[in-house]
Amino acid sequence: MKKGVFLGFFIGFILLAFTLKDINWQETLLLLKRVNFLPIFLGLIFLGINLFLKTYRWRILLDSPVLPSRIFAILTIGYLVNNLLPARAGELARIYLMGRKEGVGMSKTLGTIIIEKTLDTFVLILILFWFGITKPVFLGIVLPQKWQERLKLLFSGLKLLKNRKILLKLLLFSFLIWTLEAFWNYSLLCSLNLKVPLVAAFFLAAVINLGLFIPSPPGYVGVFHFWATFALLPFGVDKSQALSYALLQHSFEYFILSSLGIWSAIKLSFNPLKWKKKNTSKCIS
Repeated sequence: MKKGVFLGFFIGFILLAFTLKDINWQETLLLLKRVNFLPIFLGLIFLGINLFLKTYRWRILLDSPVLPSRIFAILTIGYLVNNLLPARAGELARIYLMGRKEGVGMSKTLGTIIIEKTLDTFVLILILFWFGITKPVFLGIVLPQKWQERLKLLFSGLKLLKNRKILLKLLLFSFLIWTLEAFWNYSLLCSLNLKVPLVAAFFLAAVINLGLFIPSPPGYVGVFHFWATFALLPFGVDKSQALSYALLQHSFEYFILSSLGIWSAIKLSFNPLKWKKKNTSKCIS
C-alpha cells in the first residue's frame, strides 16, 4: 500500500515536471484571464446530467432498493476522497459507505464498481479505436482456491448482464455519460477560444480518463495535467495553450466535485479526513 502511494506521488511529480517544461507562462495565463464563462455555464448542465446518469447506472448495477439521493451522495463522497487521498481511496470509501450506511454487501458493491469501470473502459477504448491509435490488451489472472467464493460474490452483479435489456441500458447510459463528458470538455475549449473540432473533446475524454488508471497522487495532480495537455497536441494546440485548458478543467472539476462531496459527507455524517485505515480493510471482506 505504502509503495503504491509513493509510486503515485512519484509519477505525478514526474509527469507534472514534464508538462511544465518549456511552458510559455505568459501565454498560458493570458488565455486564462480571457476565459468566456458563458460556455462554461452551459457545460455545467452537461456535467450535472452526467452525474445523475452515473447515479442511475450505479443503481441498476446494485440491483438494490437504495434511494438515488443516497447513491448520489456516496458517489460524490467518492470523488471527494479521491481528491483528498491517494491510491483511488474514493472507490474504497464508496464500498465502505454502501455497506455501512445502506447494508449492501461490500463484495457485491466492489463487483458493481468493477463492472462500472469495465463499461467505461469499453466505451473509452472504442473512442480511441475510432481514432485508430490503440488496440485491445488482455490480461489473464489466476487466483488461489481460497478466493473462489469471494470471486463468486465479487461478480454476483454479472448476472444482470445476462439480461440483454439491462445490458443495452447500461451501455446506453455509459455512452451518454461519456458523450456528456465530451460536451463538457468542448464547452471549456470554447471558453478559452481554442479552435478545435468536437472530436477533440471526445479524444480528450478517452485519453484523460484512461490515463488516470495509472497510480496518481490525490486529485490526480500532474497525471491529469499531463494527459490533458498531451491529448490536445494532435489538434494543433500548442503546449502552453493546452496547459491552460488542463488547469481550467482540473480546477473546475476539483472544486465542483469536492463541494458536492463535502455536502454529501455532512449529510451522511462521514468525515473522510478521519477515515481510519482499519475501515478500508473491511471493504474486501
